[in-house]
Amino acid sequence: MSGGDLDAGFDASADNMVWAIAAQPDGKVLIGGNFTAVGGVARHSVARLNPDGSLDTGFDPDANGRVNDISLQPDGKVLIGGVFTALGGVPRNNVARLNPDGSLDTGFNPDANGGVSDISLQPDGTLLIGGWFSTVGDTPRNRIARLTADGTLDTGFNSPAIGGSVYALVVEPDGTVLIGGDFTTVGGAPRTNMARLNANGSLAAGFDASAIATQSDGQMLISGIGTLVFDIALQPGGKVLIGGNFTTVGGTPRRGVARLTPDGSLDTGFNPNPNNDVVDIATQPDGKVLIGGGFTAVGGVLRKRVARLHADGSLDPAFNPDANSDVASIALQPDGKVLIGGSFTQVGGITRHRVARLLGGPPIAAPTAVAAVAGEGQAAVTWTGVVGDITAYTATASPGGATCTALAPATTCTVTGLNSGTAYRFTVTAANQFGPGSASAPSVAVTTPGPGVTATVLLPRRRIVSGQSLRIAVRASSTGTAAARSVTACLVLPKGVTVVAKGSALRSGRTLCFRQGDLAPGRTMTSLVTVRAVAKRKVIRGITGSARAAGLPRVQAAPRSVTITPRRG
Repeated sequence: MSGGDLDAGFDASADNMVWAIAAQPDGKVLIGGNFTAVGGVARHSVARLNPDGSLDTGFDPDANGRVNDISLQPDGKVLIGGVFTALGGVPRNNVARLNPDGSLDTGFNPDANGGVSDISLQPDGTLLIGGWFSTVGDTPRNRIARLTADGTLDTGFNSPAIGGSVYALVVEPDGTVLIGGDFTTVGGAPRTNMARLNANGSLAAGFDASAIATQSDGQMLISGIGTLVFDIALQPGGKVLIGGNFTTVGGTPRRGVARLTPDGSLDTGFNPNPNNDVVDIATQPDGKVLIGGGFTAVGGVLRKRVARLHADGSLDPAFNPDANSDVASIALQPDGKVLIGGSFTQVGGITRHRVARLLGGPPIAAPTAVAAVAGEGQAAVTWTGVVGDITAYTATASPGGATCTALAPATTCTVTGLNSGTAYRFTVTAANQFGPGSASAPSVAVTTPGPGVTATVLLPRRRIVSGQSLRIAVRASSTGTAAARSVTACLVLPKGVTVVAKGSALRSGRTLCFRQGDLAPGRTMTSLVTVRAVAKRKVIRGITGSARAAGLPRVQAAPRSVTITPRRG
């Protein structure tokens, strides 16, 4: 499998043109167009697909006309623009907002009197709409308007008269707005298909280019069909590409797609040269550019309707999906896979009706030779890395799921927070800019070191004369592979003896305990108590002891006994 190959795990179908496509963060996919069925189930112009391409049956807005654009809000609500007058039987003219479940947001009703072709969200929650309307909510607004978050008209934005339609718009980092379409004038000033507006909607001076868009670094990008500009896309590095079915830019031959400098002059180092129109443009995080449209070749190389360009405009030879008809919409998923919509019925010779998903690149190989060395509460994990544009590796422990991450090209990291005395296996995944690949085979199990203690009662003599003193010892021993922390050893004395000397012991009734501190593996510590037999019995039984370390249960010593001999004379 390689980049651009059809993703066989995504199988969707629409019965007519898909003009808009958008990827949700949860893996679901929104589509808009002028279809009437999706997967054989009635869906009018807008639908949502599950991550595998099947229809999300709980989402059915039911628009009565074409949907041209879909935009997702951060809160999960969905903005749609197009040529419709109702959703679910409720009047809504050309622009509407849906709740995450597809129901109509009844508090949002801008009411544009003409078609809406593009919607752009702004960071402050306001949104721009472009199209061929002349009023919004009965207030004059010529082809472009700004709405507040609740859908009411933002009266602080009022563009001059535009002599045509607006099909594309994008907000620049400084708040200015680029618009593209099929117009020839803006506010009475000549502007052919492209213009820049100030943040308040007025025409910006000093910008006069035909079908042009700017990026944050000042360079520019344009897209359209014929004399129409249908899309404007800002690249991550601030450059701007433009596309359409033009054949020259500034008098220099350029077909379909071009890049411009801040003053609108041609970037002569960028010349992909598709042989027909470019309808949609999407930029990848790595600076590569996806283009879709009606072309069948790029730079003289066969590429049918969708292609990927390197940042310098040269064709990416590893990406060749081969759609059999126009691609009108492109969207990137967070994992780097590419969603396409249009009029095609096959991709790479495989049936896909008007919507498909492509692999963004070759699958990420799994790291190999994973090994681990256990330490106290942690393990150092190593592996053999993966060839390719890998950004990071993640090692995961089982059981428990503790992880560590190493930035490529490093091939080792330490997983911490492990339980002592536990056997663990580790897997490692490699990730690129789009996300992680498959996990490696697990390592051989390793066991983290753990502390352990035992207790022993020591009697130097097993027989004493009644009334004599006897020294009794309790010994705590560290038996684990890690230090035993905060060890306490205790003696429990039976009736029949009285304590003569207890040393540092803390006494509670017949129990005497010694705080012995930490014990390294293999070390012991012994504490003494002196007692005198007072009972008139032959044998005193039940001299017991115990030891305990932090985090471990108390361990009992075997009980001992002593024989009492009567005093003579």
